[in-house]
Amino acid sequence: MKFSVQTAVLPELTREQVVAALRRHGYDGVEWRLHEEYHVKPSELPARASEIGRLVRDHGLAVSCLMGYAPLEDVALQVRIAEACAVMECPRYRPGAVLYDGRRRYRDLHAETVDREDLAFIRRCLTG
Repeated sequence: MKFSVQTAVLPELTREQVVAALRRHGYDGVEWRLHEEYHVKPSELPARASEIGRLVRDHGLAVSCLMGYAPLEDVALQVRIAEACAVMECPRYRPGAVLYDGRRRYRDLHAETVDREDLAFIRRCLTG
């Protein structure tokens, strides 16, 4: 079994400190939280994906997942994050969720999200 840590639990550490700590404690991977005020900023990710992937690999770890807060409606950003996954050899991406507020039925929101044609590219990127 392999173990990784989602970086939301390590807000006080830098990227470099995160991977060093995870390696030191015997983890296999890191799940980067994508957030403008956190370890990996979505706006910087495409340009820094190679660097971040190399940092992780240099510590003997893998990027197990990217976890984003980018709205699904921002298809261009979703595509850039999916492309960064490929650069970082990251097999999973958890995009921001559609927020449920009770005004629309959950099943309708789910179907609308799953059936979106503009997100089909992202599904293909992540499923091969």
